Amino acid sequence: VLGRGGFGEVVAGFYQRTPAAIKLFIADLTDENRDAIALEARVHWAVQARCPAHVLQLYGLLLPGSGPQDKPCVVMELAAGTLRDLIHASSTIPRPQLLAVVVPLLAQLAMALWYMHDRGVAHCDVKPGNVFVVLTAAGLARIKIGDFGLTRVAADEGDGASARPRRPRAH
Repeated sequence: VLGRGGFGEVVAGFYQRTPAAIKLFIADLTDENRDAIALEARVHWAVQARCPAHVLQLYGLLLPGSGPQDKPCVVMELAAGTLRDLIHASSTIPRPQLLAVVVPLLAQLAMALWYMHDRGVAHCDVKPGNVFVVLTAAGLARIKIGDFGLTRVAADEGDGASARPRRPRAH
């Protein structure tokens, strides 16, 4: 288990032989919550199409009847951690090494946000827990943004993402 929240848990798995994070939602979601999850996935795909290098990749959405244990789930790129994790670990890392890691990541975050805004995407919920660190094949740390539940996307004809998603409500 990589993490737990009010709507379920995130576990490590595979998607087409690629390591992936699988977000398993609680089984008793309301229709409204399932619709909100589906809308957030559509917005994520629209943002991903506009900003592929800066967005945690969403591989798929499985609604009840097709996911593990018959739970709705979202399958996405597996990250090494988040900026929040790095902040919590910062007390154990010597300052020069910490700065050597953090400054380039913050520069990447600034570029990613500029790139997204330039393409009509406003995330509206940027915080350390939504900024993911992904390791490249060369072992370099790369920032990717995730959690598009509050994102606004400027309408393009046919992209279906101009609506603002609603947050699912926990029971």
